[in-house]
Amino acid sequence: MASKLTYRLKEEDLIHNIRMVLKLRLGCSTRLLREARDKGDITLNGEHVRLVDKGKAGDLIEVILPEEKPEALPEAIPLDVVYEDGDFLVLNKQPGLPVHPSKGHPFGTILNGVVHYMQQKGEEYLPRMVNRLDLDTSGLLVVGKNAYVQEDFAKQAAKGNTRKTYFAVTEGIPEPLEGIVDRPIGQPDPENVQRAVCEDGAEARTRYQVLETFRLPAAEENDRAEGENGGSTAAAPHVKEYALVELQLETGRTHQIRVHMASIGCPLVGDALYGKAAPDLMGRQALHSARLAFRQPVTGRQLELSAPLPPDLAALLQTLRQGAQK
Repeated sequence: MASKLTYRLKEEDLIHNIRMVLKLRLGCSTRLLREARDKGDITLNGEHVRLVDKGKAGDLIEVILPEEKPEALPEAIPLDVVYEDGDFLVLNKQPGLPVHPSKGHPFGTILNGVVHYMQQKGEEYLPRMVNRLDLDTSGLLVVGKNAYVQEDFAKQAAKGNTRKTYFAVTEGIPEPLEGIVDRPIGQPDPENVQRAVCEDGAEARTRYQVLETFRLPAAEENDRAEGENGGSTAAAPHVKEYALVELQLETGRTHQIRVHMASIGCPLVGDALYGKAAPDLMGRQALHSARLAFRQPVTGRQLELSAPLPPDLAALLQTLRQGAQK
């Protein structure tokens, strides 16, 4: 069933034509209005209407959103559905799965799984990944079912009206324990996926708060340093420090959390790209999209969704807590 936008005209709308009302009140793009107009999918009180026409107070405008078909092939990939309505599908993404097919991952992606899920329910739409998660990042992933909700979500994010909260485990403890990393991020080499803090990069801000710290005693080193007098002194034992950090994105740059935490000397545990691999602790970067708040573009309802920590991240925290008690 196609999605539909509705709006009832108010007195203050009467100075505008239908096109302007839909742009101002519902945020409809020129492209969407053009497509709906060409298909006759814009009505006033149930009758087809031109975009240049005007209405009266109390008139009901309806816009049928265009239906589109996916190109990705369906695959029976398990999906953890957190929320779904006629416009959105929100998943708790498992780590290790890419979101989109690519040259390196032509199949076995979240998108392939969504197409299969959609078809099993007897639905048809073009899935749009509204927010992005890296291959090895887990947590909340929003899939839009039409162009309108994708565009509206992007507008909400640009205005700071969405709230994205992540949990991460860092190697090292950020100082101070609460603050904002405000450093531009760019891509120095277009042929390399790696991002970096750079002066000519895009504005990027990450708010963080340390929730828990872990100081694990490391084994005493056996090597002895030779002194100037020819003697030797035992090297002092050292301590490895980690932190559980809550982060909120105020912008949405590629790899933003990973780049920002590494830039302050606290890379994510297991992040081989911006820190170092840690196979004894975590087989991926310790990053999870835990909470997401935004306004449902069609109904106006405020949504606040959450996803529990995945087993590998929960196990990492247990390991660190046990190690810190020794």
